[in-house]
Amino acid sequence: MLEILQNEQFITLFIIPLLILIARIVDVTLGTIRLIFISKGEKLLSAVIGFFEVLIWLLAITRIMDNLSNIYAYLAYALGFSLGTYIGIILEQKILIGKVIVRVITHKDSKDLIEELRRKRYTFTCIGVDGPDGEVKSLHVICHKKDVGKVINYVTEYDENAFYSVEDVRIVTEHKAAQILGQNIKAK
Repeated sequence: MLEILQNEQFITLFIIPLLILIARIVDVTLGTIRLIFISKGEKLLSAVIGFFEVLIWLLAITRIMDNLSNIYAYLAYALGFSLGTYIGIILEQKILIGKVIVRVITHKDSKDLIEELRRKRYTFTCIGVDGPDGEVKSLHVICHKKDVGKVINYVTEYDENAFYSVEDVRIVTEHKAAQILGQNIKAK
C-alpha cells in the first residue's frame, strides 16, 4: 500500500486530481454561501468566508498550474466547481438564516388563523382582495426562515386548500433599510 502511495504516476493521476476536486468543492461551496450572505446584507461574514474561499482556490489553481498536462486535474477542477455549487445551495437551505415572507391566499374566513398567528407573535398583514372566484383573504406573514414550517402548518391546518408562497426578505423595516443602505429614510 505504501508503495502505491509513493508511485509518482499514481500521485499524478489520482491523488493530485482528488485533492483538486476536494479543494474546488470546498472553495465553490464557500463562494456560493458567501454570495447568499451578501444578498442578505451579511458583510462581515461574507468577507471572512471570502478570505478562505480565495485561499483554497489559490491552492487548487497552484496544483493545476503544476500539472498542466494532466487532463484528470482539469476534470477534477470542473467537477469540483459543479459539486461545490450544488452543495453550497443545499447548505444554504439548511442554514436557515434570515427572514422570509409567507404569502397566503385563502377563501375561508381567516379569523382563527389570524388569532393563531397573533398568539404565536408573528408579524403579519391580512387584507381582502379580489380573486378569480371572488373575494379572498391575502395574508403576508414575516417570520424567521427556521419558522416557515410552523407557519405553513398553521396555514394548512386552518385551510388545506390555501395557496402559499415563500420569499426571502432582506429588509424588513424602513429603519433597517436606512442602516443597510446608508440613507436617511423617514417612516411615514
